[in-house]
Amino acid sequence: MSNNINIYNQLADMYDTLHPGRDADKFFYSELVSCPAMDVLDVACGTGILTKELSNTDARVTGIDGSPAMLKIAQARLPNLRFYNADMRDFNLGETFDLIICCNNTIQHLETDKEIVSTLSSMRRHLKRGGRIAFDIFNPSTEYLANERLNIAMRRIHNSEGSTQILYEDTSYDSTNALLSLTWRIVDENFGTILRESSCTMRQIFPEELDSILFAAGLTSIAVYGDFDRSPFLGSAPRQVVLAEVFR
Repeated sequence: MSNNINIYNQLADMYDTLHPGRDADKFFYSELVSCPAMDVLDVACGTGILTKELSNTDARVTGIDGSPAMLKIAQARLPNLRFYNADMRDFNLGETFDLIICCNNTIQHLETDKEIVSTLSSMRRHLKRGGRIAFDIFNPSTEYLANERLNIAMRRIHNSEGSTQILYEDTSYDSTNALLSLTWRIVDENFGTILRESSCTMRQIFPEELDSILFAAGLTSIAVYGDFDRSPFLGSAPRQVVLAEVFR
């Protein structure tokens, strides 16, 4: 997990540009705030994109993240909110929340079952009675994972100075450990110069694993959707969008 923080420290100033089109997840998670008096914890809040949306509901929102560079941007964006630099695998804020979210596939940066269970257990310990946890992860595509991908142009980035950069991606998959390795390179389109390069891993969590992972953390699913539109989860769904509560 610690190595995966590096990509966020190194690309923090570009994170919002590299992750456009967040309307669907903003809407989904904001709708989970059922009343303005709710206490909400945004785990791995990043630059505060979703944190801001949640705060617009008038809920009391707190954010934690393991990347100081990302938190600096979040704090500048939302100076009146509380943010903490904390490791999501084992944190203790000394308070509880009605809703805890972890968005944008962040749980997949946890490389082992032990880390995933520890993170979900830390969230559970911070739940008020009747509280809920919500998170999203990709639904692994065996077709995507089967082939190594090298130097794939993902998108063009137009910066404020008028130049254009291209994001390239390499991927390879370790089926034994269910780990997808990704390398991102940001290249100047005119000169071909590599401006940034960073790597991370993403644990592939298959649908048949989900219930046992939740159970090990003392949780059970309320619902699993196939996307942020609350469509039913099917084998071909792009995501696993999970609502969970304490197992009783």
